[in-house]
Amino acid sequence: MRIITVGAALAATLLAAPAVRAEHHTSLGFGGDVGAGYDSNVFNAASGYEDGLTFATAGAHANYSYKPAASTSLLTRLSLTGETYEHVEGLTNGKAGAMLRLSHRPGAGFFVPTLAGWVSAAWWEFDSTIRDSVEYRAGVYLMEQITTAIRARVSVAGSRRVSESEVFDLDGVSAGLDLDWLVGASLTLYTGYQYRDGDIASTSGLLYGYADVGEPDDAFGIPRVPPKLSHIPGGGMGTPYAYRFPATTHVGTLGLNVPLSADLSLDVQGQYADSSTDANLGYERWIGSVSLLARF
Repeated sequence: MRIITVGAALAATLLAAPAVRAEHHTSLGFGGDVGAGYDSNVFNAASGYEDGLTFATAGAHANYSYKPAASTSLLTRLSLTGETYEHVEGLTNGKAGAMLRLSHRPGAGFFVPTLAGWVSAAWWEFDSTIRDSVEYRAGVYLMEQITTAIRARVSVAGSRRVSESEVFDLDGVSAGLDLDWLVGASLTLYTGYQYRDGDIASTSGLLYGYADVGEPDDAFGIPRVPPKLSHIPGGGMGTPYAYRFPATTHVGTLGLNVPLSADLSLDVQGQYADSSTDANLGYERWIGSVSLLARF
């Protein structure tokens, strides 16, 4: 809630800031993407119990941009996205979301940064009932041009996920640094690091009596237990259970984007996440993906 309050205050400040007035400008754009990839630890299991799966994704987006002043813009984005995983139908999901972002550049100099604040909300529907969720996010970032080819962004954000199961009621805050490097006119390399402090969910057949909460994972076709039993962690006899733990997570990203035409580009990305809990459990995850991105 503090993140959302800061974002609202930032929006009010930017709208009230003096700026060179220009004619109001609006634009409407659309985009879409399709992709495929591999997740080395799709259930976020503890080290030594990972299970990797391939997945496919698709998304459609509508962007409405409004510029009340030459240096200030307001972006509204509506999105529909979906994912499907091999062999595990319970992980198939669709998400409908809306995002509002206000950005302001307080000058015309080359090194003048852009400051932005954003909020978003989404409904997330799974074939696994316990994962069905409403997700809220908010954040601020500062974007700075380092050279004509390199741009940096520093960000902080907060998130809250409210689900059908307490296991997937996840809260967290994060801070990150991202760099984009334009290599000539036909290639962009990007990298980033993010530190997250907050809840993670993990599925395992092991007994975890020190988890905050746990219940059978219905992604495996196991019916949910009565609510009064959902606070009893521990699957027993190898029954897959989903658990929630407080954790700190480090995420590294490396990718490249190649334009194929004026409206189409190819994006290749690799991501590594390393989480650790107060119980000294470690979670590692590699995710690689290839996507086609279109805008019109």
